[in-house]
Amino acid sequence: MGDLRRLGQRFVDGLEGARYWTTVAESRLGIRPMRRPDHRFDDGEVLDFGSLQLQAIHAPGHLDDHYCFLEQSSRTLFSIDIDFTGFGPWYGNPECDIDRFQASAQMLRTVPFNQICPSHKLPIPHADADDAFDRYLKAFDRQRAAVFNLCRKGMDLETMVRISPIYRNRMPDVALQRIFETQMIRKNLDLLAKEHRIVEENGHYRAT
Repeated sequence: MGDLRRLGQRFVDGLEGARYWTTVAESRLGIRPMRRPDHRFDDGEVLDFGSLQLQAIHAPGHLDDHYCFLEQSSRTLFSIDIDFTGFGPWYGNPECDIDRFQASAQMLRTVPFNQICPSHKLPIPHADADDAFDRYLKAFDRQRAAVFNLCRKGMDLETMVRISPIYRNRMPDVALQRIFETQMIRKNLDLLAKEHRIVEENGHYRAT
């Protein structure tokens, strides 16, 4: 993450939206560019930090290069942005892939962990993990169903974004919500079209 402007262009379609994302990251979240890495790791590699060893687990979908980490001694799974929160699952940038995201979440269920530590939620003990995975995975279906219901009425993308089926107009940052909502609706529309459940005619989407 050496250049936040390039990161914004990776995360958001269009220069205006990318500039806004970069401004939010810097001024509101306090994110700063990092120095160049000393080492790049691969899937399955164990990173040795002396008293701590982390196994890298490639879990794409949220991002192409999204990784989780399994701490070898305590068997703590750091699920990073497979976050189990009500805000997620988040796939609101161009390279996000819903199918790969779901597959990664299912894959993590098979990892021999004792607890899960997401980036945005308190730790989840193993006994509660199945319920957490179920809720998280069902959210994908719920979001797609919400977009499909709008297609039943015959609607263009701009109208869907204003209705906000994903975040229901509850994000305090309206501009950021619009960026996320637009990209997430598009991805659901692409999947619904691939499944032959909707068709697009003159910019309007309708159920088949």
